[in-house]
Amino acid sequence: MTRDESEQVEELIMTWYRWTAGYRPHLDGPRISPYCRGAEAAVGQTNSTDAERDARLAIATAQQVEPCIMSLHWQLRSAIGIHAGNRAAGAEVYRNPRMTAEQVHQQYQQAKVELLPQLRRRGLVKVAA
Repeated sequence: MTRDESEQVEELIMTWYRWTAGYRPHLDGPRISPYCRGAEAAVGQTNSTDAERDARLAIATAQQVEPCIMSLHWQLRSAIGIHAGNRAAGAEVYRNPRMTAEQVHQQYQQAKVELLPQLRRRGLVKVAA
């Protein structure tokens, strides 16, 4: 794995982490009338901003990364969650009592190696020329 590919995988993991961290279950009633629940604006007929488009792209990307991460062994998924959580927090907040910090790092690196071919197949990682 090249440095560029490693950075791309890291960014995809962080996009996925931000998406999963933002998940909130819908526990109350619907916010939309049942009459127009399935209605969507036609393509090109919306007044979305760049930020809204970027957010939709990040969600779509995270939804593509999710099955790749879920296909990994639980220890690799745990290492991804710990590393991404600590990176998002900017400090060593999360840890696994079953593994040392070195083992978590080793598992994280292994997870990136195993994720790379899956992410390439989905067209999420650009091949270095």
